[in-house]
Amino acid sequence: MVRIIIAILMMPWVAGFGLQFLFLIKAIYVQPRPLVHFAIGVGVYAFIWYFLLRKRGRGVWDTFEHELAHAIFCVLLFKKVRAFHADS
Repeated sequence: MVRIIIAILMMPWVAGFGLQFLFLIKAIYVQPRPLVHFAIGVGVYAFIWYFLLRKRGRGVWDTFEHELAHAIFCVLLFKKVRAFHADS
């Protein structure tokens, strides 16, 4: 019941976010120059990931990070974190 009330109260925020997103897309279309460095960084990361990181096995840190994301979203959605296992 609490989640439904929070969802209803967040509707104006989501609508405002959507409208601002449209203004952002228009501003990027008009002047894309500030995002050139960001696009270069994304390209470099994709290149490094594809050739170096994609084939390596999952370690403890990767599993810990993944499980931590689950735990954070449980807390944000008012759910109980039942267990946290991060081993390789």
